[in-house]
Amino acid sequence: MGSCGYCTRALKSAGIAGNVITFNALISAAPRQGYVERAFVLWDEMMNENLVPNVVTYSALIASCKHGDRWVKAFEILLDMVQHDIQPDAMTFNALLGVCQQSRQWEQALDCLEWMQQYGIIPNVRLYSAAINACGRAGRLDEAKGVFQLSQKAGIRPNVVLYTALIHACQVSNNVGAAMKYLDEMVRVGITPNLVTYHVVLAACQGAKNATAAFEMFEEL
Repeated sequence: MGSCGYCTRALKSAGIAGNVITFNALISAAPRQGYVERAFVLWDEMMNENLVPNVVTYSALIASCKHGDRWVKAFEILLDMVQHDIQPDAMTFNALLGVCQQSRQWEQALDCLEWMQQYGIIPNVRLYSAAINACGRAGRLDEAKGVFQLSQKAGIRPNVVLYTALIHACQVSNNVGAAMKYLDEMVRVGITPNLVTYHVVLAACQGAKNATAAFEMFEEL
């Protein structure tokens, strides 16, 4: 049952009633310790104790859904929170996009960007990067490019994370030319690639069996 189960048992043994803050912390910790199902057990315990979940609770439960390809469950949780008049925030959509990214649900990731506008949430670099990764992992390079362009129109200043996500989308789609193009572009605008960036570009070259492009990249290092 893990340390999360131990904590709830210890509280009960001491006669201490758990509160929403306690359960939020435990629900967040359970998946990180490898106890995904425990997050949902803790949720049931909250309901049994008549505790009212808040946006943090729901967001933590949604985040747990990225383990085990539970993207449908994640959106069911979102629907439940909205039906209970709890407005999702940036943390909620960050969790949802993490689920979409892990499960390669690119269409749902694009939906999340639209829904954020409805709730008055301005996506940041992290949220746009997650959406690009969701599209990229699904092999939807054009959609990944579209999200990148959308971020620029929104006035987001791109960074190494955003560009690396886009380059990874190129790599998954086996488009080494586009990968090299965005690598050159990020350097040109003053963004220094990191080791992850170069690893992704090298993987793109390897996938396309393009040794020339790989050598050209290393000559520029």
